[in-house]
Amino acid sequence: MEQPDNVASNNSADNTELPKNNSSTSSHSKNLVYIVLSFVIVIVIVLSVLFFINFKKSTQQNRAASWSEGPMVMGEEAIAIDFDPDTFNRRSAGLFVTVYIELPPGFDVKNIDISTIRLNGTVAAQISPSLIGDHDGDGRPDLMVKFKRKEVSDLFADQPVPQHYEVQVAGTVDDFIFSGTTFVRVIDE
Repeated sequence: MEQPDNVASNNSADNTELPKNNSSTSSHSKNLVYIVLSFVIVIVIVLSVLFFINFKKSTQQNRAASWSEGPMVMGEEAIAIDFDPDTFNRRSAGLFVTVYIELPPGFDVKNIDISTIRLNGTVAAQISPSLIGDHDGDGRPDLMVKFKRKEVSDLFADQPVPQHYEVQVAGTVDDFIFSGTTFVRVIDE
């Protein structure tokens, strides 16, 4: 049967428009997302590195220390050491000598590892007694530690007396090595 000219045909091939291929648009969108995501990742990495560098610099400046091989070392001028008694008598019968350690601002004497404290590199501080106070009254806390008098006396056994000798006290606080010196008069009376 023939259809009239004014009647539409049921043949789908004649009237139906096929959808256009959107694969190039989809691929372009994916590439754009990858580029933006990569850019964001690079920015996050750069900001993280800058933050780490700035944090490290400010920590070093706040602690007034400089790098050496191994742990950080504080400058000796920043450590206050007081040896008591000021005059050490090798013949004295006492059991201990006392040392007061005052750290620079930014460090807490509570964090000193007493087990690492040495007098002249050899005589170990006693773990107890120890006390945090303000021996010199300057408003900055110090740590009081004791050393066995006999061991300290052995340091000066072969030294001429009376004379002043420099003594060094060193140890660790946090991840830092501290070291300070003072002078003590040694007598044998």
